[in-house]
Amino acid sequence: MKRILITVLLTIFCFGIGLTSLVVNDLSNLNHWYQTEVRPTMHKEKVRDNHISNDEKLVPQIQHNRH
Repeated sequence: MKRILITVLLTIFCFGIGLTSLVVNDLSNLNHWYQTEVRPTMHKEKVRDNHISNDEKLVPQIQHNRH
């Protein structure tokens, strides 16, 4: 039981050190990457989906006008 407790405490301690290292060293770079790469891509997909949605709304009107 004592070994298990030591292992759990050591695991939590190492996880805390790793998380602290991520926040201190990499979080600003990760945020910058997200702002420059991921967000514009998501925005392009959203705009593309809106255009497709608008085109689908126009298709029945065009077909109705042909008759």
